[in-house]
Amino acid sequence: MGDVRPAGDGAVTATLTYTKTNGRTTTEQHLIQLEKSGDGYLIDGDGPA
Repeated sequence: MGDVRPAGDGAVTATLTYTKTNGRTTTEQHLIQLEKSGDGYLIDGDGPA
């Protein structure tokens, strides 16, 4: 996960990079919804950005 940026109230966008067994990579942009929980955050939703 990289390039995490704020995307409004309680959300961030993030770039996810997957490496396949053959060494090839795939990159996806995700919009991740967050919910405050104690001293941190929990993922409340995840989908394409």
